[in-house]
Amino acid sequence: MAHAVRRPTIPELTAEALRAGIRSGSWRRELPGVLRLAEELNVSKVTMRAALRLLEAEGVVAPEGPRGSRVVIGSRASKRSLARRVLVLFDRPESDMEPAERELILHLMQELRAADCECKLPPKSLMELQHQPEKILRYAGEVESDVWLVVGARKDVIETLRKSGRPVLSFCGGKVEGTPQIGKDMAAMVRESVRRFADLGHRKMVFILRERFQLPHSSVPREVLDELTRRGIPASAPYNTPVWAQQNGGLRSLLDEFFRVTPPTAIFVQNMKLLVALQLFLAERGVRVPADVSIICGYLDGECEIDLLPAHFRTDWKEVIRRAVQWVDGALRGHPTNECFLAQAQFHSGPSLGPAPADWMMGGYRGGDAFRENGGAVNRHGVSRKSGSAS
Repeated sequence: MAHAVRRPTIPELTAEALRAGIRSGSWRRELPGVLRLAEELNVSKVTMRAALRLLEAEGVVAPEGPRGSRVVIGSRASKRSLARRVLVLFDRPESDMEPAERELILHLMQELRAADCECKLPPKSLMELQHQPEKILRYAGEVESDVWLVVGARKDVIETLRKSGRPVLSFCGGKVEGTPQIGKDMAAMVRESVRRFADLGHRKMVFILRERFQLPHSSVPREVLDELTRRGIPASAPYNTPVWAQQNGGLRSLLDEFFRVTPPTAIFVQNMKLLVALQLFLAERGVRVPADVSIICGYLDGECEIDLLPAHFRTDWKEVIRRAVQWVDGALRGHPTNECFLAQAQFHSGPSLGPAPADWMMGGYRGGDAFRENGGAVNRHGVSRKSGSAS
């Protein structure tokens, strides 16, 4: 004999409506009062009280305080439903990150979890996916998530990820019109560096940028060239903002070429790892800092409270992280914005910065010998080997 299907009662249906509101994030930590809830769900106060008692029995909510307010505490089932899924894609493996970058990412993850977010961290980084936009889109689509936070992605990757229909935040990465971006203001940083170098008489400047900040993926090189032009300094993209590969000895090949032909007197490196590599190269060549070449490091955050730091920039990452978590929370609530917040980095001078050497073309260091020996051809960086002028 078949058993009749029991229809849920009005309080049970109301309780399910409350559960749905909690799952969606409408009520994260505390429920409104009985009267307001009853009005919102169009039920009587008696029905609402009965529904709340059901949720209390399940451990989803609990009464708190003398006013009888109820806080969301979650049973095992409700905790799973409350987990707001955020896919976090990194530009490279953690093993390749600098300590300061790992510290930043750890802080970001902690703040997201404190905001009741479940962080989905897939095993592959954008680098391991060869920065191929469509490949990254397919990979990300296989992860169950509600919001995508992409760290350090190139512009073309962000443009493609928008096709998913999910809210996408570019964190310290490429800027795409109509897509939110939160990070630090690299454009302002390189403009300030050009001004600092130029004020000390430097005209041969090279900006060594990571791949996602190189042409054609970023407008940062254009900021360098425009600032040089405003200063009356000849500008050449291949020379001042070279494109180079981070793997397979790309940096050494780049530096070998520059110091073989037309040695720069001022170099901007984007982070600590590039700074260390540059210093080792200069030491091999007998190039003195800052007597022969001045250096500014663009990223020197974290625990670096020591003497003799090079000229560098520092960023207040707390505000950057707060803005990112705030955006994620709004997106999970169904209210994503197109916010663009770029923190201004503060410049700190140091012993790596000095005036341009007067005799840099006369062989004041080993690179000068090679410079005098070369003919007048233009190298692949667009620089005349004989005159030292940008073509």
